[in-house]
Amino acid sequence: MTKRKGKIRITLISEQDNTSHTFTYRGEWFLKERSVYIRYMESDENDEVRALIRYREGELSLTRRGTVRSEQLFVKGERCSGHYRSPHASLELEAETTELCIHQQGDEAGLPVPPFMLEWKYDLMSGDIKLGRFHNRLYIEEEQGS
Repeated sequence: MTKRKGKIRITLISEQDNTSHTFTYRGEWFLKERSVYIRYMESDENDEVRALIRYREGELSLTRRGTVRSEQLFVKGERCSGHYRSPHASLELEAETTELCIHQQGDEAGLPVPPFMLEWKYDLMSGDIKLGRFHNRLYIEEEQGS
């Protein structure tokens, strides 16, 4: 039987319009019911935010808790509501997802196990204002010795 949880290294490449940023995190993954979960901490000198990604076929959700609190759902071909809250701003958001896919080598009963990559593209709006077009790639690799 394939592993159902473990420690991981996460590389996130996030492109917004013509700007690209790369972030690296350490975290954990686990399978539960028909979903794979990825949990990690985003931190810098001022903030610490817990992030949780849940992926199941055709749907990805991202929840962040800490100084920043946000929730967003991504479903290909749909426009889904979400929100963003920080000490500086509060926004109701909508993400119109144009692409959502997983690239994987192995699976456990149809669910991904590392290594795999989640990729999604979306337009982010707040009301009638388009905030940007995003293309995210989340690379998941199991940590050695986990």
